[in-house]
Amino acid sequence: MCQDPFDSHWRVLHLEDNENDHLLVAAVLRADGLDCEFARVKSEEEYCQALEEGGYDLIISDFTLPAYDGLSALSLAQKRAPEIPFIFFSGTIGEDLAVASLQRGAMDYVLKQKPGRLTAAVRRSIREAAGRKRLQAAEGALRQSEERLRIVAKATNDVVWEWNMQNDQVWFGENFAAAYGYQVKPTLTSGEWFDYIHAGDKKRVVTSLCSLLAAGGHVWWNEHRLRRGDGSLVQVYDRAAVIYNEAGRPLRLVGIKVDLSERKQAEAKIRAQADQLEKAQRDHRQLEEQFLRAQRLESLGVLVSGIAHDLNNTLAPILIGVEILQTEPLSPEAMGMVHTMGNSARRSAEMVRQMLMFARGGEAVKTHVQPDRLLREMSKVISDTFPKSIRCRVSLGRDLPPLFCVPTQVHQVLMNLCVNARDAMPTRGTITLGAERILLSAEEAAGLTGAKAGNMSA
Repeated sequence: MCQDPFDSHWRVLHLEDNENDHLLVAAVLRADGLDCEFARVKSEEEYCQALEEGGYDLIISDFTLPAYDGLSALSLAQKRAPEIPFIFFSGTIGEDLAVASLQRGAMDYVLKQKPGRLTAAVRRSIREAAGRKRLQAAEGALRQSEERLRIVAKATNDVVWEWNMQNDQVWFGENFAAAYGYQVKPTLTSGEWFDYIHAGDKKRVVTSLCSLLAAGGHVWWNEHRLRRGDGSLVQVYDRAAVIYNEAGRPLRLVGIKVDLSERKQAEAKIRAQADQLEKAQRDHRQLEEQFLRAQRLESLGVLVSGIAHDLNNTLAPILIGVEILQTEPLSPEAMGMVHTMGNSARRSAEMVRQMLMFARGGEAVKTHVQPDRLLREMSKVISDTFPKSIRCRVSLGRDLPPLFCVPTQVHQVLMNLCVNARDAMPTRGTITLGAERILLSAEEAAGLTGAKAGNMSA
């Protein structure tokens, strides 16, 4: 029985009432180098007898015969010898009937007006039929190996499983019940299998499996949670190989299910130890940084103390000179400048005092001060020291409460802001210093460090 396209001897059953058409078929196939042995039948009776005798590699049939028709011949061949490829060679078959014949199992149809296409159709049909036979043989061998698979499943702690996609049956190894606490049926459907998966992981598992099969992949793996028989969850690792037929259609998945509980516990323990080690290293680095910061502060304190003493010595003559000048008869403008010099020198002396307190480890002294006083003093400094093209105005709200602060620090902050504003107005402009009571909402207060919801000054 010739099944290989390179095997040159085929037996062909030809259902044809016209002698010339039969000779045409034989001539076309032999002209292409195919050595075919033909058995021509002309009626339903002869056709049925030939099918009973068997031994044919191919059936070629006319579509319309005097006392028989091609579709009936095709139906009979599908019942008695479905493994034999069936081809229509006719001049009367229409497009609708041709499609119907293919849907009922015909391998191809060739019009008698185009006999040149017959050889290609015959070769393809024989080749596909041979492929189906090889597949059937492989499936038989696979069935024989299933028993070996069950034996292997008994010899491992992991659960072996198989999904037959032909009949949608999933088989688990006998240790599935002991491993996961289920008394399952010998086989399940894929839907029942997926129901064992945790609801939060089910869609992801099914999607990954379908994507692999759609792409023609050969190895599938996934990590997910599985429900035990008692309702508890276990992390499992699934890995499977996909078995395809020669046409590229997936037939089976054969896989193994591994319980990751012990591995996950070990990994969690290692992660906890690593976190503890990292925290200890972080704490050690913080202690080192605090120690180095303390050393720097100690050195800075010594340096600041020396600078502060030198500044005190420098400021003392200035303050004395200011007091002397204030007793002299000066013009209003000169007296105003002397007054500004005195205020600046006194603020500098206060800053020196705070530097000394810092050097000794103390904190700057806070006191209550009216915001209008701070702003007016700053406005006077700006008017006296900034270019005349830069104007300064003060805007004060009503009923301003005193600020509890270090005045020199506030002066320094305001001065820095005003200098930045001056630099942003190289030609001319106006700087406005303002203070007013505002009502902070809880949401606004949350975005400000140290602020509380309610009335406050700004």
